Amino acid sequence: MPDSCKCRPASIGIYLLLFCAVAVCVWFAADRKDHAAQQRRMDYRYVPPELIAYRETSAYPCPVDGEPTCFAGMNDEAVIVGTANPPTLSIFNSKTLIRKIVLPEEPKAVIYCDGNFVVAHSQHIAFYNIEGKTTASLQLPAESSDVRSLAWTPDYLFAADTGKRCIYRFDKEGNLDLTFGEDLIVYAAPITMSFSRQDGLLYIANPGRHRVEVYTQDGIHKPELDWGVPTADLSGFAGCCNPVGLAVLDDGRVLTVEKSVLRIKIFAAGKLDSVVAGYAVLNPPPPKPVQGRTPPKPGQRHFAAAVFNGKSIAVFDFEYAVVRNFTPI
Repeated sequence: MPDSCKCRPASIGIYLLLFCAVAVCVWFAADRKDHAAQQRRMDYRYVPPELIAYRETSAYPCPVDGEPTCFAGMNDEAVIVGTANPPTLSIFNSKTLIRKIVLPEEPKAVIYCDGNFVVAHSQHIAFYNIEGKTTASLQLPAESSDVRSLAWTPDYLFAADTGKRCIYRFDKEGNLDLTFGEDLIVYAAPITMSFSRQDGLLYIANPGRHRVEVYTQDGIHKPELDWGVPTADLSGFAGCCNPVGLAVLDDGRVLTVEKSVLRIKIFAAGKLDSVVAGYAVLNPPPPKPVQGRTPPKPGQRHFAAAVFNGKSIAVFDFEYAVVRNFTPI
């Protein structure tokens, strides 16, 4: 047998060993890459650049006297900041304080509709006109009520009671005619909600279940439209209890706000659509905080958001009393 034929089996063996070694190295590198990608996805601070659909265009301080307790958009230019100690509503328009209304007690939630400020207090919901005069008052049914969110529809006023863990519906005459949502779970976050004029439904945050639930205006739960799971991934909600804020855009997409992990996201039909701002944008102190306000303790940052012009978004930083405006890229 020729010498070349005698060497062939040994050569094949060496090639096989080299092939196996290369395959193992490629597999190991791919596995490490996949693991790193998975770890990055599970880091609540990470937002893939392609998901960021908004940019911050401006920010301005709101020099209020007391501690901010609630926030809402008044129209496409003005915002409302409610405070305690002293209890007031302050209206800012294009960085300027245009009106301050002194209240008899702390505001816990506020919305503006039909020329009135609708304010939730500890035992009742009051309507104030632009001059601060009380025009109507609705009594809450329980001493332990803690209304932290209001929603106005063409036919009803809805109030989310974090204390009693339910939703109240008031008719146009001010009568409490329906209570629903008693299975909402609350630990350390309020129940918040928003009304969609696109489909006529109420979107309600169930923070204890890390879920957004959908109800008709007659209090009928639509579980097939719910979404949300407890996860650090952007597709769900992280922390002990999130989301803590909701707003519906004109096209029906739903904006959610998370505390502590500091994420503001937009969902379409229950699927993650885009990100307004994440931890890297929201966590640093704003450039112009209100003078005299001290930085919050770690993990206590809290934001609220309002939609302007159906698409631009005003974000209020409760600790620093600053409004930050975001517009679509």
